[in-house]
Amino acid sequence: MSFDSIPRLIDEMRSTVPGGDRKSIEAAAHKIKGNSAMLGAQELSEWAGKAEAAARDGALEAIPEILVEIERGYSQVTPAIEKLLG
Repeated sequence: MSFDSIPRLIDEMRSTVPGGDRKSIEAAAHKIKGNSAMLGAQELSEWAGKAEAAARDGALEAIPEILVEIERGYSQVTPAIEKLLG
């Protein structure tokens, strides 16, 4: 997985919430968490971890708000990550 795949994963999470597919949401959040942590985007990783935990715990009503924070975090770190990755 690459950092560029995060928007796709966010879209996947958003579209999966209404159907209640906790496992898919949890898996997408886990991928975002790991990849962003590896690149030093700690806040983004923490929000993805919250989404992962919410999905695991069945608290899907929390996911839309968390996704807003994930998107905000992604947009904030994208310029620095793109510069880092060249």
